[in-house]
Order: sequence, then C-alpha cells, then structure tokens
Amino acid sequence: MSRYKRWKGVSGSMSYNLSVVENLLKPLGQKFTLRVDGQELPPEALLLGVAANGTCYGGGFTPAPDARTDDGLLNFVFVRKMSRFSISRFIGAYKRGTHLTEPAMAPYIIAREGRKLEVESPKPITVCVDGEMTREERLDIELLPSALTFLLPD
Repeated sequence: MSRYKRWKGVSGSMSYNLSVVENLLKPLGQKFTLRVDGQELPPEALLLGVAANGTCYGGGFTPAPDARTDDGLLNFVFVRKMSRFSISRFIGAYKRGTHLTEPAMAPYIIAREGRKLEVESPKPITVCVDGEMTREERLDIELLPSALTFLLPD
C-alpha cells in the first residue's frame, strides 16, 4: 500500500485496492499465536488481523464496525485463511463492515474485545500502524486508558 501511495495519480483508497490485488497473487495465510488479555487462541492460518478502537481505516474499510473510542476496549478482528474465490466475496462485506454479521462470513472470522493483544509469528509479518509499515515477528498492543491528554477549543 505504501509503495502505491507514491505513484502519481493513485489516491489513498486506490493504493489499498492495488495492495489487495498484489497480495492475492502471493501465497495466502500464515500461522500465528494470539493472546487476548492473556487467553491464548488456538493457532491457525490467518490472512489478516486488526486491533481497532475506531470502526474504519484506509480506503474506507470497516473491519471493526462495533469499535468505540470511549468504551475502554480494543476490538480485535482476525480473518482465517480462505480461498481466493471466497476472498472476492469477503472484500465487499469487509469494506461495508457486514462481515461480522453475514452468516456466510462466520466461518472465516474471529472477533474479540479486550485491552491487550499479543501476536507471535514464526516469520516476520507486515504490520501497518496508522499508515506506517514495519515487519515484525512479535507485537504487543495494549490500550492505555487516559494515557493522552487532548486540548480542545471551546
């Protein structure tokens, strides 16, 4: 996505769409170890995961439609490995934010709420944090209530 954003005439949402197409041409799925608030989830091959305190991100995707910035929780949504044919159906639901409620998508979704997520991978994975890309084998994501002070105009 970050590479495509530098192309002349490519918008933010277009860079995400081009990235999706590129990644569909690569091998899909990787096993992860996930812990939400210390509870380990069964390891399985995943395509992507999101830790969110807001409903949407780049390109208008809505991975966590129930996320709230003021509830003291992060919403974690993980997408299990699926066929490329299923991905073509999944992307529309993921963009609309209906993937959590559509029965056809249920086998592919793991959704949790919590304050802390630990991710371990046997090989580096691509991580995007607010548009900044990095490669990591381990992530610790934790919600820290009241950690920032904001000054707002009247």
